[in-house]
Amino acid sequence: VYRFGTDFKKLFSNSSQKFDKKILNQVKQYILQTEADMGGTALVSVLMDIVNTPRIEHSTKQIILITDGQIPKPKTI
Repeated sequence: VYRFGTDFKKLFSNSSQKFDKKILNQVKQYILQTEADMGGTALVSVLMDIVNTPRIEHSTKQIILITDGQIPKPKTI
């Protein structure tokens, strides 16, 4: 789970997480504390970090993107 703007922050620093109720509660709290306070909408760096983060064996990555801003040059992403 990432927040992004001119930079990005992630809830889990080291790797992907196996989903369970504890993780769900952490994600809910993280989202409830989220504000649109990180500047512009620089998407490339956060997507590169997501793609380069190792995934859990026998799992897939799912990316859900929610933004309150415009993405500059969306065709370049």
